[in-house]
Amino acid sequence: MDLESYPERLLPISEVETMTGKKRPTIYRDIALGRFPAPVKSGGSSRWLLSELVAYIGQLKAARDVARAPAE
Repeated sequence: MDLESYPERLLPISEVETMTGKKRPTIYRDIALGRFPAPVKSGGSSRWLLSELVAYIGQLKAARDVARAPAE
C-alpha cells in the first residue's frame, strides 16, 4: 500500500479489528505488552493511525518472510 496516495486516517477499534483480524481484548493486551501500536485519543475515543497499522502489518510480513527464508 502506497501511503502517499492516502491521507492519514484515524481508525476506530472496529476497523482495527477488521484490518488485523484481532479482537478488542487481544489488541489491548498486545498494546500493554508493547506488541501493538497504541491508540491516540480523539474526542475521548481511542483511534489508531492508519500509517502505524500498515507499518505493523508490514513488520509481521517481514518477520514471516525471514522465518520462511531457507537457511544458508
